[in-house]
Amino acid sequence: MAKRSISSILKGLSPAAWQSGAPPLIVARPHLKQMKTETSFPLFPRKLNGPRRAIRSINFSRISARWPNDELIETHTPMLMYVLAGVADYCCGDYMIQIPAGNAIFVPGGVPRRTGASSLGDIGNNSVRFCDNILFGERCGSLEIWLNHDRGNQHYRSGNNELLMINNARLLRLLEEIGDEANQARAHHKPIFHRLLEIFFWSLQRALEEKKAIHPGRLANQEMTAAGEYAPIPTAQQYIREHLDENLTQDKVAQITRLSRTQFIRRFREESGQTFNQFVTACRLEQAKVLLQETEFTINFIGESVGFNSPGYLNRLFRKEMGMLPSEYRTLKNDQK
Repeated sequence: MAKRSISSILKGLSPAAWQSGAPPLIVARPHLKQMKTETSFPLFPRKLNGPRRAIRSINFSRISARWPNDELIETHTPMLMYVLAGVADYCCGDYMIQIPAGNAIFVPGGVPRRTGASSLGDIGNNSVRFCDNILFGERCGSLEIWLNHDRGNQHYRSGNNELLMINNARLLRLLEEIGDEANQARAHHKPIFHRLLEIFFWSLQRALEEKKAIHPGRLANQEMTAAGEYAPIPTAQQYIREHLDENLTQDKVAQITRLSRTQFIRRFREESGQTFNQFVTACRLEQAKVLLQETEFTINFIGESVGFNSPGYLNRLFRKEMGMLPSEYRTLKNDQK
């Protein structure tokens, strides 16, 4: 496996190479009891030896908590792992799962998962353990793709030739959307989940073909460089504009920007000149104006589509900000055309 380039491995994971749809995939859950309903793969209980310790400061691995005595971390962002060869002994929450080659596991944000600790002795002495897997996750605002190898009781992380990073916001958003479908389990979530996964891999193939991937190596100052270039408030503003129809909260957007709630509130006001709620309302109002001018949608529908849940709120907001009702604004703009 080490002699194959990571790019050639990724080509083999192209949807065009799948014989019957997406590869078999399971979703990790926080607890063994929940996981028993997700899969028929072997599951083994794993007693946790220490408490969860939250991490409140900014960090570019998006880690929100650690279990120092159990080699577990919890992140804001999801991770996807595909087993290339052998059998993966993989730990999540209070259990270990054995995943054979040709299968994948998706770990949503918020689900405790194993760190990249070099010793595997804590999950059971197994001198013949063998596994190669490829993982996808976020690091420093880019999609990171790396290989892992388990040999006996030792875990080997990627070398420089087994690591790719792609600076593509769409790929990261697709992983987030896959995670949302997995966590929320709304109607039709399974076909949507797998279709998003297929789109993720097609988009990944295109990025590779367009030579958008780089081999960055493991530079000691990688996170310091990324921290200097990362702009959390513009990132938050762009996210808000793209998700106006959703229930936008300070806590949710702060997580996306990797800031604590307190840091986010302070920096948002300092850098934008508005509070979070003022900015969201202003964006919704601007989008409503566009829809009133360019569509024939009803006023109630427009209000809902930009995130105003109360049918009368858009009317009140327009009267306050514009001195007229939305219907009057539409008439005025149509007369000016």
